[in-house]
Amino acid sequence: MNTRKPKEREHYRIRLEDGTLVEVTREVYLCWYQMRRKEKYQKEKEQKHHVYSLEAMQGNNFYSDLSIPDEVDVENIVLRDFMREQVREMIRELTEYEQAIVYCLYYLNLNTVETAQELGKSRRIILFRKRQILEKLKKKCTKRKIDQI
Repeated sequence: MNTRKPKEREHYRIRLEDGTLVEVTREVYLCWYQMRRKEKYQKEKEQKHHVYSLEAMQGNNFYSDLSIPDEVDVENIVLRDFMREQVREMIRELTEYEQAIVYCLYYLNLNTVETAQELGKSRRIILFRKRQILEKLKKKCTKRKIDQI
């Protein structure tokens, strides 16, 4: 690592943020110079790699709604987990072919064309079966009185 130091001088001065010059010892100046160089290097590196701080982004109204909730709503978490488990049970009650369609569409996030190719069926059949499956699951939800999925 190159540790270049400024040449010897009679007086060492540092300009403060308010613009005033302050005379300091060589050791203080060398420490300040090293820190200034590190900051400059970090800024150059961030610009080169397009890195932005979260504070800078918030200052430009990016992520202005980013906040951490004060309280964790345990009741909603438990209800959501319960509903997920209910949906999993209902999916297990479907036929193997229907489960394959659900898996491709909702777990693998494939579109209908990709799902049709994966299962060796036409796109229209997959769309038709998808509607049937959703209707079947909707009926099971109302039967089990699960109102929010």
